[in-house]
Amino acid sequence: TLKVNQELENYTNLFDYIDYVDANDLTYDGKEDYQEDLFLDDGIHLNRSGQMLWCKNYIRVEIEKLIKKYPYLKDLEK
Repeated sequence: TLKVNQELENYTNLFDYIDYVDANDLTYDGKEDYQEDLFLDDGIHLNRSGQMLWCKNYIRVEIEKLIKKYPYLKDLEK
């Protein structure tokens, strides 16, 4: 998965309109092992706890960065 994520990041770097969100700190324990408590039994998809952390610590942060970069996006909140 780390290799796939690296390839995705490399690919998104080719375009100025695609942002890559690196969530390795969320999903790995630093030893290249999954934090299994954040995943469904399939080991691929985040469970509810993982999704909530992903939203709070990554998605919201990225949206806030985009709103700062493109202020007109603030109007879409309404």
